[in-house]
Amino acid sequence: MREWQPASAHRAMMWWPQSFNLTWWLYLFAIIGLARGGASSLHLLDPYLKSTAMKWPIFWGAVAVSVALYLLRRHFRYWYGVFEVFFAACVIFDAAGSVSTGGVAEGLKLGAAIYVMIRGFDNCASGVTEMQKRLDERVAAERQARAEAEAEGAA
Repeated sequence: MREWQPASAHRAMMWWPQSFNLTWWLYLFAIIGLARGGASSLHLLDPYLKSTAMKWPIFWGAVAVSVALYLLRRHFRYWYGVFEVFFAACVIFDAAGSVSTGGVAEGLKLGAAIYVMIRGFDNCASGVTEMQKRLDERVAAERQARAEAEAEGAA
């Protein structure tokens, strides 16, 4: 007779493939962002980025990042929402320093960041709902397996 074993809390919440390590991707994006931000603040990359030779690599890089973010949103909506909220918070922090000078562009930047933050909260909420649905399906499957095992044991 096969005994029913409830899934551990960690295994039950693990709804992505174990080969995918989200932490390393986040570290990679953070390092790239910090390197780009530090070089930009020192204006080291300005001549290089303004050259026409950089047009295609920037274009294809933006397309690749867009596809990666779409896949992140499609498969890991909660984490995409967390990334979106973090990104919006950074933009709001940056815009907060320049809004006091006035100007339409600064106001639009702040408004767009607020909108992105709202979308991030919505994606987090949708992601939690999806995770709960997957967890409910897993629990139902385990209950069915337990009932089948009990039926086999009774027979």
